Amino acid sequence: MEKIFNLSFKEIILYVHNLDYDGMFIIEALSQISEFEFEIFAQKRELYDIKIKYFKKIIKFKCSYKLVPMSLREISRNFNLIPKL
Repeated sequence: MEKIFNLSFKEIILYVHNLDYDGMFIIEALSQISEFEFEIFAQKRELYDIKIKYFKKIIKFKCSYKLVPMSLREISRNFNLIPKL
């Protein structure tokens, strides 16, 4: 996270496939840092967005599964990418 916040961008968006699962790990790990402010957007028990503010910088974690509702294996096959192992 330190490297990400040290980038020159004011706002960074990171996509996480299935944020409903990974988002809990992100929140748990980063909530230990008191300087971080969190905004979480969830609806009907589904996590869509986690925004972390640190001074004047923002990192947003967004759920790519909500945009492309298929497995990573299916995505790699459909776009001729190297499959997830």
